[in-house]
Amino acid sequence: MRAYLATLLGLSLAVPSVAAAAPRSVPAIHTSWGSSWGVPSVLAAPDTGKAPEVLYEEGKKAYRLGKFAEAVAKWEEAYDKSERPLLLYNISLAYKSLYDVTGDVEDLRRARALMKNFLVLAQADPDVDSDDAEERIAELDALIAEAEAAAPGPGPKPGPDPDPDPDPNPAISKGPDPGRTLRIAGASTLGVGGLFVVTGSVLGIYFGVRGQEFSDELRQLQADRGSLCDDAPDSTACLQQDANIETARNNGRTANLGLGLALGIGGGLGLVALSAGAILFVQGNRRTAEWKQTGAARSLRLVPSGRGLVLLGRF
Repeated sequence: MRAYLATLLGLSLAVPSVAAAAPRSVPAIHTSWGSSWGVPSVLAAPDTGKAPEVLYEEGKKAYRLGKFAEAVAKWEEAYDKSERPLLLYNISLAYKSLYDVTGDVEDLRRARALMKNFLVLAQADPDVDSDDAEERIAELDALIAEAEAAAPGPGPKPGPDPDPDPDPNPAISKGPDPGRTLRIAGASTLGVGGLFVVTGSVLGIYFGVRGQEFSDELRQLQADRGSLCDDAPDSTACLQQDANIETARNNGRTANLGLGLALGIGGGLGLVALSAGAILFVQGNRRTAEWKQTGAARSLRLVPSGRGLVLLGRF
């Protein structure tokens, strides 16, 4: 049962908000059930008699269809039955998405309370990963402050107004760092290239030394041949000397071939890998810099308040 539940929670969700407010990215739900202890559910969910993993799947389907209130109810009942802390993270995300539909700031406050409870449990249990809970709490604080600053005086609160300054780059979202993969690939390629260069150099030195030894041996054998073969060219000693000369010559050719291959293949491939790795690493740094600049620009917003304009954002 535990392994099955962990597999179910390993799936992620990422559905866009359907509200008329400024488009915001919806983070993925948590990836595992976590430890087996928790705190009581925020709302008392009716008992449908269904297993927690079934309720989780139904809540996930409702979340994907934009039925966030239904997703909240399903996941709260799943939490009542399983008390998995990471479900609090998912319910908080559902309440935040529900706010985009209802415009009710109370949904944001519930989302913050759930995320805060999850963070407390995660900090107390080393088996529960707090992930980006602190960042989500800061984001909810900013949204609550924005909603309260834009709200009118006492009376019923209207739904969310259209964003007066739509995002000029809606296709760019503040998701995972797009340059991280390139930097990792570049560093790995640089490492492989360095290994090729070092290996080629070591083999080149080895074959170079061996080639020099065979060359010296060949010259010595040729110098000694005269004393053995001038008087008796058909003698056994002369024939053996000729065989030794041919062996030394073949060994020298083999050493020269090894030297060429070591420098050509090892060194050549190493230089190509080093160049490719450097290009990938530089491209990764460039994309990360662009991503950070875009995220900073999207995180800041001027909203009207009773005392003028207020700058809201995450720093």
